[in-house]
Amino acid sequence: MTVGIGAAYEGDDPAVVLVADRMVTTGAVEHEHTNGKLEKVSAGDPAVAAVAAGTLSYADELYYRVGTELMGESPDTVQGVAEIFVEKIHELVREEANNQILAQFDITLKQLTTKGVPLSDQVVRDLLSSVNEIRDEIEKNTEMLLVGVDKKYGSQVLELRNGSLTRHRSLGYQCIGSGQRSASLTFMRNGYNPDSLEDALLLAADAKNQAGEAQGVGDNMDIAIVSDRVNFLEEDEVEN
Repeated sequence: MTVGIGAAYEGDDPAVVLVADRMVTTGAVEHEHTNGKLEKVSAGDPAVAAVAAGTLSYADELYYRVGTELMGESPDTVQGVAEIFVEKIHELVREEANNQILAQFDITLKQLTTKGVPLSDQVVRDLLSSVNEIRDEIEKNTEMLLVGVDKKYGSQVLELRNGSLTRHRSLGYQCIGSGQRSASLTFMRNGYNPDSLEDALLLAADAKNQAGEAQGVGDNMDIAIVSDRVNFLEEDEVEN
């Protein structure tokens, strides 16, 4: 069980709070990992951080691929960085389909979806069905929040779910993971219109704690404030 929370502050100095627990599942065993789930994607201009829920090995692969891409020319908006995650998850699906299913037939996914492959229609349908299963396995088990601040759009909370992006600008917050419902209810009950970054931080931390009590997410909490850089906080900095 896990929870990830992003909460935007749209004041004079816009920022986004990113919060997560450390609970991971290995097989049938749940345990608190020594490493946190918050990831610095881009150090600045724009600064972007992320948290993932679901199969973390897929998220780790995306972090690697996106990080490699950003070593070249980096987009100037958070949306632009997030769109690279979409591109890379689709790339991962194609590669896994080619390696796991299509390589034995010496064809690629692109060839399979165009006419002219030397296979019967039934074999093609079966192969496409297997490809769709791989796509569902990867995309439905890779959920991420991507947050940051840029000069064009201000503070941003974007969600990667089922292989596509959703921008949560109207709400100003979003929660993911098995603790999503309880965390979201905390925002709904309190309303979300923070007067300060501190208000956003305290409500996000409370939402994480409420999710822990109601749905058994991890006790430990990692926190980042993303503005013109990604600043990781200690939990006692919030409590004090």
